[in-house]
Amino acid sequence: MRRFQNIMTKTTLSIASALVIGMSIPAAQASHKKVEATPATQAQLILRDIENMANKARDEVNPLERLGYTLSTESHLQHLTALRTDVNAMSREISRLDAEVEALTPGEKETVQKVEPLIKETVEDTQKAITFFNRNRDGMWRDEYRGYINGTLEGSERIAATVKEYLQYAKTHGDARPSDGALGAGGQ
Repeated sequence: MRRFQNIMTKTTLSIASALVIGMSIPAAQASHKKVEATPATQAQLILRDIENMANKARDEVNPLERLGYTLSTESHLQHLTALRTDVNAMSREISRLDAEVEALTPGEKETVQKVEPLIKETVEDTQKAITFFNRNRDGMWRDEYRGYINGTLEGSERIAATVKEYLQYAKTHGDARPSDGALGAGGQ
């Protein structure tokens, strides 16, 4: 009888071990799988990053536009430095998409074509604001500086709106439409 109990215990342990091992194999296999993005989904991820960077840039420049008179020069410098980082990152990302333009869907191509000049203008306005700030730290109230700040704010908002509009359309309808200017006024 004791021999029978030992065999049953070993069998139960073996079955339980096999179940634990068997259940963990799919989880282990799944954890090593990488999600490989197709060029289209990779482009949409980059566009989502650009939208996020444009929103961050807007958030950095907004206090300069609204509270510019009351902020210290140190605050201006902090916001301008963060702003430069964001707009330069957008510029790098749009260049990545532009280099792969042949692999993009029609809607992605249209979005890149609309956003690329907006990013370029925003980079230029940001650089002009930084140059003005470096030369005139006591002149943040001047119309010239405020114009650069306003241009950066508007550019960031237009970039974010254009990309958001495309991504929402692609999410709900796919990218089946032709590149015929079907995107709305977000980038205009």
